[in-house]
Amino acid sequence: TTLNLGQASDTTADVLLRIREGALGAHPGTFHPKMISILIGTNNIGNPNLQKEFGGPDNSRQLAQGMLQVILEVKRYCPDAKIVVTGILPTRIPYDLTRSKLEYTNYLVSLQAEKLGFIYLDMAAKMTTADGSTIAEFYNKAEWNAARLHLCEASYELWASQLVKFLD
Repeated sequence: TTLNLGQASDTTADVLLRIREGALGAHPGTFHPKMISILIGTNNIGNPNLQKEFGGPDNSRQLAQGMLQVILEVKRYCPDAKIVVTGILPTRIPYDLTRSKLEYTNYLVSLQAEKLGFIYLDMAAKMTTADGSTIAEFYNKAEWNAARLHLCEASYELWASQLVKFLD
């Protein structure tokens, strides 16, 4: 059984609030999933209205902190679950400012995986070419020239094939 708690336009603050309002149970330890997969942060880094909230244009450290807060809260509510955190997926062009911020954010989060007890899954290498360009086949064609943000079926299949490795 799968429970999807994601909602359109979610930010790290939205997810934290929803967890604290009972999305993972009324109290810590009441919900017992075997595995939890987390992908969060894209809406924070890509939304110019939120950049001030996260410290201006170079908000990687603040965003990493927000992602780590979500991870810690999930661990608090579901202490026995295996947690797999997928890094923010690649968007736009290789040297775009947004892209460099998300790569640095991912790096900061990945450094905490062992210490905080979660698995970090980096999908960027599988979704980009050798020069770092995003691979068109993994994104929704209708928005390719804009955000290169929403995935298509092939990328969900690729992502699922990586996640299933952790379901032992």
